[in-house]
Amino acid sequence: MPSLLSSVRTKIAKAILPQPQRRYPEYRPSVGPSVGRSGLRMFYPGWIRDERLLELQGRRKYLVYKEMGDMNGYCAASLNAFAMFLRRADWRVDPVSDDNKTNGSAEFLESCMDDMEHSWRTFIAIASRMVPQHGFCPFEKSFKIRSGDNDDPALSSKFDDGKIGWSSFSVRAPETVFHWVWYPENPNRLRGLVQLTPPDYPPDLYIPVEKLIILRAEPGEENPEGRSVLRSSYKPFMTIKFMEDARNVIIEHAGTGTPMATVPPNISNPYVVDKDTGEVLLNEDGSPQVDLVALDTLNSLKTVLQNMRLNEEPYLIVPAQFDEKGNKLFDISYLTNNGGAMIGDINNTIHEEGLKILMSTMTEFLALGTNATGGGSFALSRDKTDNFSLAITSYLDSFQESINSQAVRQLFRLNPEFDGLEVLPKIVHDPIIPININEVMAVLGGFKSHGWDLTKEANAEEIKNAVMDAVGLPKAAQKDAPDDSGETKPKDDSDVKIPA
Repeated sequence: MPSLLSSVRTKIAKAILPQPQRRYPEYRPSVGPSVGRSGLRMFYPGWIRDERLLELQGRRKYLVYKEMGDMNGYCAASLNAFAMFLRRADWRVDPVSDDNKTNGSAEFLESCMDDMEHSWRTFIAIASRMVPQHGFCPFEKSFKIRSGDNDDPALSSKFDDGKIGWSSFSVRAPETVFHWVWYPENPNRLRGLVQLTPPDYPPDLYIPVEKLIILRAEPGEENPEGRSVLRSSYKPFMTIKFMEDARNVIIEHAGTGTPMATVPPNISNPYVVDKDTGEVLLNEDGSPQVDLVALDTLNSLKTVLQNMRLNEEPYLIVPAQFDEKGNKLFDISYLTNNGGAMIGDINNTIHEEGLKILMSTMTEFLALGTNATGGGSFALSRDKTDNFSLAITSYLDSFQESINSQAVRQLFRLNPEFDGLEVLPKIVHDPIIPININEVMAVLGGFKSHGWDLTKEANAEEIKNAVMDAVGLPKAAQKDAPDDSGETKPKDDSDVKIPA
C-alpha cells in the first residue's frame, strides 16, 4: 500500500509540476516512409474498432446493414436507387495520349475488359449494391495467359497473343472478412486480409493486397472498410423497427383482441387448499398438492387460447355449466382495447423517421409526390435528382481510381512489351445523365457570339463527337470528301487541316 500511494503521488506531482521542454529532431528532407499515422483505431493484427456502438463493431455491423437493406422499405429504396444509378454508367478505355492509340496499349486494355469469365457490367453490378450497403467490397483478381479457347472457362480467351490478361474479378463478401493485416513495421501500409467463410471456415485463408481490388464508398482515415451509406440511418431504422412492431401488436389487440377465458377458481388455481384456512396443502415430501384434473383443464385452456392467437383454432366447444347462482363457469372471449387511436401517430412517426433515412442517403427525391412530403414541383425534383447524381458520380470516380491504381497498373507490369509507355491508358466512366441539350446550345451559342467558332478548330470533329456524346446522341458519321479524281473517299483525321 505505501508503494502504491507513493507511485500515485509521483504521477500527480509530475502532472502538476512544469516539465522540461522536449527536444524534437530537426526535419531534413529525405526519401522514406511517412512518420505520422492516419488515426484509424486499429489493433494488430488488423481489428478495426472505430465504431462506438457495440452492435456496429466488427462483423456484426454487416449483419445489421444486411437487415436494414432487406427488412426496411426506406433503406431498400435508397440502396436500389444507388445500385440503379451506378449501373447506368458506361465504361470505356481512355487512351490518355495519342501514342497509346498506335502502340496497342489502349486496344489491349479494352480487350482485357471484354475477355473475362464474367462481363464488366456484372462486376459493376455487384459493386453497385455491395459498396453503398457495406461501405466497401473486395474483389480478388485472377490472371490468365491468353492462349485461345480452353475447356476451362477461367483460362479460355478470345485472343491467342500470349499476353497476360484478367481472368475474373471475384467478389469476396464483406461479412467474410475476419480481419485485416497490416505490416507491423509500418501500420499505414495494408498487407492483405484474412477470410472466414463457409462451408469449412478455414482459419488461414489469407489474401494479399496485391491480389485485391478494394472498392470503397469513403476512404476516410485510410480505412479499408470505408463507410456505409446506411450508417447515419441506423437510429431512424431502429425507431421504425420498434414502431412497426408496436403498431402490429396494437392493430391485433384492437381488432380481434386478446383471447381471454373465465374459469372457476379451482381451475385457475389447481392447487389443493384447506377450506378453513385457505392455505395450500402439502405432501409428505413438502411439495404442494395439485388437483390433476384441474391442472389438465387449465393446460388445455392455455393451449386453446394460444391457438386462437395464432389463428390455428377454427372453432371452440365450451361446456354449458353454471353455478348455483346461474353464472357460467366457463366462458371464452376477446379482451379489446382502444389503442387504435394511436395508429395515426405511430404511422406519422414512421413516415418522419423514413424521411430521415432518405435525407441521410440523399434519396429524398423518392418521396416526392407521396403523403410523406405532400408533393413537390418538377424543379424541386430536378434539383434533388441532380444532387444525388453528384453523389453517384463521386462513387464512380472512386471506383475508377481504385480500378486503375489496383488493377490496370498491375496488368501492364505483367506484360513487359508495354514497359516503355510514358503514361498508361485508363478505364473511365461516362456521365450517368446526359447534359441538357438547351444548356449545351446556350454554351455553344455564347462561344460563337464572342467570336470563337468551334467548327474552325483543328479538332472540330472531336469536339462535335464530344458534344453529341454528352447529350446522349450517337457520334456523327464521317462525311465523304472528294479526291483529286472527283471520286469520294471516307474522310479521316488526316484530312483535317491544322492552321499554321
